[in-house]
Amino acid sequence: KLALVISKKYKLKKVGVPGDFPFAIARYLESKGVRVECIGQFYPERYEKKATEVEKITKTVRGIESALVGVKDILKKASIKGRYVVYRGDTLTSEYLKAEVEKILLKKGLENTDGMIVSVGNQTSIPHHQGEGKVLANMPIICDIYSRDKNTKYHGDLTRTYVKGEPSS
Repeated sequence: KLALVISKKYKLKKVGVPGDFPFAIARYLESKGVRVECIGQFYPERYEKKATEVEKITKTVRGIESALVGVKDILKKASIKGRYVVYRGDTLTSEYLKAEVEKILLKKGLENTDGMIVSVGNQTSIPHHQGEGKVLANMPIICDIYSRDKNTKYHGDLTRTYVKGEPSS
């Protein structure tokens, strides 16, 4: 519907779209009187990476992998007390894990531009819930780290799921 609002606002009778434009939206626009024409890719250079771009992306991803290894190491060293995960005498929290990830990212020359997800238990069933509170034993811990290299500005995004204890069935 946003595409239709924009088309009406600018009084567009015809729009050019890339080849991977969603078919259902094209049909919707056409049903409302807007002619949709495929004009190829808007940015064809983005569909294939050069070797230097691959290197920059790989460097960013390796930094994010280091941060995820940091989370894994904390969880390995942690223990379970009742319903909670305990690390260095304190109940482990999503906020603590995020702070540790942030430290590792900074050491790797990466910046956290849009936040990160470290959600636990029921939070993991809510799409893009950033996570908060105590880390529960025997429950999923979703870590989604999306960061950018401070110098090259290339992004990376990795997601891992951990469980401290035995996953429920």
